[in-house]
Amino acid sequence: MKKDHRLYFFALVPPEEIQASVTEIKKDFRDRFKAGHALRSPPHITLIPPFEFLFSDENMLIEYLELFTSDESGFLQVLENFGTFPPKVIYVRVLKTEFLLDMFKRFRNFMGLKLGLGNKSHNPGKFKPHMTVAFRDLTPENFYLAKKAYAEKQISFRFLVQSISLLRHNGKHWDIVHEAHFKT
Repeated sequence: MKKDHRLYFFALVPPEEIQASVTEIKKDFRDRFKAGHALRSPPHITLIPPFEFLFSDENMLIEYLELFTSDESGFLQVLENFGTFPPKVIYVRVLKTEFLLDMFKRFRNFMGLKLGLGNKSHNPGKFKPHMTVAFRDLTPENFYLAKKAYAEKQISFRFLVQSISLLRHNGKHWDIVHEAHFKT
């Protein structure tokens, strides 16, 4: 990464009470399965995965994010139970709704047109919304142990999506640098 660039990503971040609950799950993965890497970011649903951007132009990211969200309306989002992307990722399932998928497509297209973001990172047609609780440092052996331990656990959260957040990596973890609220 160039010296004057930082890593950023855009995400939906749930309300604090859901963040606290999901963070406790992440801590369980750290303590029981030696997988704490997911604790480096707040619980979130990624819209545009990490990308490099000129730090001095960060306000441009914020301005376009505000422009996009000023025309959006809130929608209900449901998180239920757990899923996996073998052999390393365990996540809280994010219910795919038309509201989420439509907003995602509009956001990726908007940021693609304005800043060239979104289309480079991965195929928008393959959007698999999820909230990661363990990944990179989860060994294959611990993945299968954790998968078995969490297979029967049931959780359910509902929240009104009212904003999109911009996160920046500070060298150790991800910080929310801006939250842009929807019009309603």
